This record gives sequence, C-alpha cells and structure tokens, in this order.
Amino acid sequence: MLIRVIVLLTLCSVLLISCSNSKETTESRSLQYPTLVNVSLFRSDSIKPQPELVDVISDNAKLLETETKEIQNIDPNANIPTAEQIDSIYYLQFSYEREGVTERSEDYVYVSDMDGNYFIKKFKMVPQYSLDKYNASEKKLLLQNIGYNDWKPLTSPLLNILSPAR
Repeated sequence: MLIRVIVLLTLCSVLLISCSNSKETTESRSLQYPTLVNVSLFRSDSIKPQPELVDVISDNAKLLETETKEIQNIDPNANIPTAEQIDSIYYLQFSYEREGVTERSEDYVYVSDMDGNYFIKKFKMVPQYSLDKYNASEKKLLLQNIGYNDWKPLTSPLLNILSPAR
C-alpha cells in the first residue's frame, strides 16, 4: 500500500513538473517573436492621417518568426537612397503578446526604393512622425528625422505581402 502511494505521488510530481516546464517554454517563446504586426503606410493619395493602417498580421506565427530572425541577423550598415528615390515608406509595429496582453512592442520603418531594394530600421515612433497630410516635402523631412544611415538591407520584400504597389 505504501509503495502504491509513493508511486502515485511520484507520477503526480512528474506530471506537474512537466506541465509547468512546457508552459514556461511556451510563454518565453511567445515573447521572443511577435504575435501581431500592425502595418501602416505613408500615403500621399489619402485624406486620412498618416501613417495609415493598411494591414494587421496575426495569423501566421511561423512567418513572423522567420522574418523577425532575418531582421535580427542583418548588420545595420546600409544607407538608404535619397527621398526622391524612395518609393514607399511603411511603419511596422511588432507586438509581443502573452495571453492576449501586449508585453512589449517594437517600431520599425521599412522602405522600398524605385530600383526594387528594401531596407528596414528599428526606431522609436514619436508624435512628430504622425502627419495630417503626407507629400514629397513631408517624406524628405520624415527620412531626415529618422536618419539615412544604420539601415538593414533586405534581399526580398518583407513578409512577402508588403508591396510598393499597395
């Protein structure tokens, strides 16, 4: 009888330990990669405040993980072209959630130029980057404030859903 109780307690202990470890691993993993990306675009053909939210990506965790790893592994050594050569400017907000609550977020600016090159840079979104209207002079000022150096070059469009034609 004593042996049965000891075996039962041992099994319960092992079960509890294994469950708590897997939960901890899942939780720490969920903060390692974003669970949600808000995609906003600076558009000159819109009457809405800029940047304008154009997409929310939340249903493809593996894709977000892959793209985040790519961004983290690139050295920020590129300079982007001048404002006149930039075709599109996106604002990306990566949110890291645990149990539906955003623990932290990261802001990125992502640009494509007229030659089909892509660049990304981590930055801090501040109110001066939110605009009532967006035009060529605002684009130039925006890029000057963010800075033309320390960008990460990308070999292909980010997330394969962001397109300069959007």
